[in-house]
Amino acid sequence: MFPPRSSPARSTGDRQRSLLLLIAATALGCTPSRGDTPGPEGGRSGAASGSHGGAGASGSTGAAGAGAAGADGMAGANGGVTAGVGGNGAAGSGGGSGTSGSGGAAGGISGDAGRGGSGAGSAGAGGRGGAAGGQSGTGGGAAGTTGGGSGGTAGTAAGGRGGAGGRGGTAGPATGPVLVSTIDFKGVSGCPGLRIGDINGDGRMELVVGQPVDQATLDSYTPQVVAAVTAFDLKGNVLWQYGKPNTFHTASSDIPIQVYDLDGDGKAEVFANMSRTEMTVLDGVTGKLLRKIPLPAAGANDSIAFTNLRGTTWPQDIIVKTRYGQFWAMTGIDSTKGPAGTVLWNHRKGPDTGFSDLSTGHYPLVYDWNGDGKDEVMGGYDFMDSTGKTLWSATTLKLHADAIATADLDGNSANGKEIVICGDVAAAFDWKTGTRLWQDTHSTEVQQLGIGNYRPDIAGLEVVLLDRLRTDALGLKSNNILLDGRGNLLWKENRPNNSGWLTVTENLNNWDGTGSDFIFSYRRGSGGGYLYDGFMKTVAEFTYPGKNTEQNFAAHADLCGDEREEVIIYDDSKAWVYSNGGCDLDAPPSKPSQPQQYHLYNWSIYTGWITPDQRFYTPGSKQ
Repeated sequence: MFPPRSSPARSTGDRQRSLLLLIAATALGCTPSRGDTPGPEGGRSGAASGSHGGAGASGSTGAAGAGAAGADGMAGANGGVTAGVGGNGAAGSGGGSGTSGSGGAAGGISGDAGRGGSGAGSAGAGGRGGAAGGQSGTGGGAAGTTGGGSGGTAGTAAGGRGGAGGRGGTAGPATGPVLVSTIDFKGVSGCPGLRIGDINGDGRMELVVGQPVDQATLDSYTPQVVAAVTAFDLKGNVLWQYGKPNTFHTASSDIPIQVYDLDGDGKAEVFANMSRTEMTVLDGVTGKLLRKIPLPAAGANDSIAFTNLRGTTWPQDIIVKTRYGQFWAMTGIDSTKGPAGTVLWNHRKGPDTGFSDLSTGHYPLVYDWNGDGKDEVMGGYDFMDSTGKTLWSATTLKLHADAIATADLDGNSANGKEIVICGDVAAAFDWKTGTRLWQDTHSTEVQQLGIGNYRPDIAGLEVVLLDRLRTDALGLKSNNILLDGRGNLLWKENRPNNSGWLTVTENLNNWDGTGSDFIFSYRRGSGGGYLYDGFMKTVAEFTYPGKNTEQNFAAHADLCGDEREEVIIYDDSKAWVYSNGGCDLDAPPSKPSQPQQYHLYNWSIYTGWITPDQRFYTPGSKQ
């Protein structure tokens, strides 16, 4: 639900027509190798561990007298970072030198050189560096095919043998979040006004930021207005700016701005409601004004949702709304229906001010559930066909719809995708009849949700809910709750009191290159973001280096062109871009153009969306 302006707002088909190309996430999975066993004697040889392996296991202590050479530590995934430490040899004559570790495959990390025992035997030979692309470990060889590692330290008493150098491991999966770019917004940040899209058709994503107006001019029933729009590349260079920047950077609800290729030329335009009566459309390449679309009524500037209500080749219509009272469907471009902004239908729920319960909710979900080539609309608690006719309504939920999502929960494609709505609690409905399938009883006020295959060990998909506990009595915190596709509880967080009640939770697909779904949560009190699997285990943590621990936000998309999604953490001054294992943002694009992606062109902090995410190319996209 929507908090007063004095409090920050709480957060957020696969039908493709015959002329649209489906885009599937490419699986890039890697199987980690295991570390082999240590050498039988000599200085303690390193058993390299798995991904970013730890120190090798110890070998046996050197025997007295003239010792034989120490055996190598074997390779593991991404090589052991630290080799074993040589044992203390007994007194006697100098032992033989330890053998050197061989080089790892591409991407391996060379092990440390073995350290000598306390006896005065000769030093163990250094491990060789990994093949091209390998990183050197501490004391290990530099990356390259033959870089030598440093030698083992000489013993101080007779008889000790040097430990063998650890060997570099074979290339393994990416290693976790790596900061690949920091972007200074140069005083024009908007929270949550960051949008992502390919605005110039070069095959790379760009960032577009909408800056809000002074929040003191608004109340809980007045939609946001965009004051200025600025485009950045992924290295932080300003591409263009439109409007007049101000000193206000954080809004208390969605900022009405989207990035979408509505005209189909392969380059996304920018759509921003910069007044209460007009929608401004900017050229993505230059930032120049293309046109202004009249809104159907003053105050219909709360949000922008692209949809296909007329059976066009790709979505060319727009749904706009007041804060809580009314929807309008209109054309987004000149057509046989008339000029852009021609009203197709409207749907009133109540007055435009002083009203929010059982209303339009925050943001509609649009999808072609019946497969006729035209979208239906789930707007608040009302399910409408493409003409705006209400087919059924959810009557068991209270307050208003915060987030809506759709997916094939039960794995039965014959009955289509089910719909999950978050109101006071969450409930799932049959799309065709409106029959309620289940209603959650484990939550207090559900704010956002995500649907994905978080538990491959369970049939069907799972639903994650974000339960907001926003009072002192409830603990001022937000808990994630995971349900199976039938609404049964799998687990529920119980976070500490005062740990942040403004959390946003949503689905994030393919962080790891295997096509897996993860639970993504941000604004958890300390800032930054967290990626969880279906067992409530933290998979990745995205550090927030800034100071505004409550008002920082996140977005995610394939920024590196490798089909994996990168994560952006941003606040009122900067953005930090994280990639799994790192990527080169200066490298040429891996494909000539980017698809339109539902969760990017119909973005809202009131998350939900479509699972799997709907993607398609427009006709002007390079193939």
